[in-house]
Amino acid sequence: MRQITITCNGNNAVADSYNAGYQSEHNATMVMFNIPDDLLRTGYTYTAVIELPNGTAVNVDLDDFKLPLTKSLTAHSGILKIQLTVADNDRFINRLWFD
Repeated sequence: MRQITITCNGNNAVADSYNAGYQSEHNATMVMFNIPDDLLRTGYTYTAVIELPNGTAVNVDLDDFKLPLTKSLTAHSGILKIQLTVADNDRFINRLWFD
């Protein structure tokens, strides 16, 4: 399985690879998020918002900071955009974009 690690730092996010694989692959790539200590708190929620190439957004809760790229996410050709949202109840703490 391919692995892409996205390192989050402040308001920036940098990936160690930009090749997520081929269209319609299923669980061939795992996206891992490296979160800085100041954003790791009990009670915070972590959500990946994936924008598909057709503009549709998909929300995925991240319990362990891992995001498998399933066939439903890779079905369209083009670039996936990922936003990591860190929230405390309904209050946003940080939003990090990666595409």
